[in-house]
Amino acid sequence: FAMFICIPLGMGQPEGFRKSLWLERQELLKTITLKKANFGPHVLESLMSPCESELELLVAYYQAIMHGYLRKQVQTFLYDFAVHHLKHFLKEATTDPEKLKFQKFVKENVKGELACDLEL
Repeated sequence: FAMFICIPLGMGQPEGFRKSLWLERQELLKTITLKKANFGPHVLESLMSPCESELELLVAYYQAIMHGYLRKQVQTFLYDFAVHHLKHFLKEATTDPEKLKFQKFVKENVKGELACDLEL
């Protein structure tokens, strides 16, 4: 069942699909314990590329990790998904003041294992 929830999270799908899980039903993230091995390479590519550019979703990915909805050892795939998109966002050059503010916030506040995973 979790696979059916994750497939619409693909970057080629409407952003509303991602928002419905990451913003409106974030508590469900704890129940999705898939690993990357559960997906074929083409499906993984569609979930990871192109990188997320919607600030509201990037903030939701960050909050899901920080609030404990995603744990690296349990929600392996979704944790990797969130980290992948956040890592690319943090390396992105932008002139958008809101994105710059969030980049600075994350870089100044993330510690420990997540900092390593984000390559900070």
